[in-house]
Amino acid sequence: MLDSTSTNNARAVGMHVINFAVSNLEKSFEFYVDRLGFEKTGSREVRINKSTKIWLHQIEDIKDKSNELSMHWFEVGTKDIEQFYKKLKEENVLVGERYDNPGCGRYFDVYDPDGRKLQSVKTGTNGLRIRNTNSRVRSNNY
Repeated sequence: MLDSTSTNNARAVGMHVINFAVSNLEKSFEFYVDRLGFEKTGSREVRINKSTKIWLHQIEDIKDKSNELSMHWFEVGTKDIEQFYKKLKEENVLVGERYDNPGCGRYFDVYDPDGRKLQSVKTGTNGLRIRNTNSRVRSNNY
């Protein structure tokens, strides 16, 4: 059982990243920046506001891969990733293995009732991702 301090940190604290697979990075930037007014803040990143960002992942032959991988996913931040992971497992929520992604952070995948993947990432006390820990798209069978 979790104590009350652990329980307060063992939860999602905000939307961190929205990830979109795209077939053409240039056209996608044109759409998000020039058409919708987002700000380009990185080589594959646009921001809606200071806290929410969209990462664009160029995937060749995206139409051929739609059944092989999750094409869009969300990251939610948590201050205590180990306790959040433990809490969800105790509540019989479907979660993947906890893993470290060097250069990006500490993660685990969690699946909603319809089988859609979300990722949980450890954040600092300010709600921003802790970058202590290879970007990969994982295969899902749904």
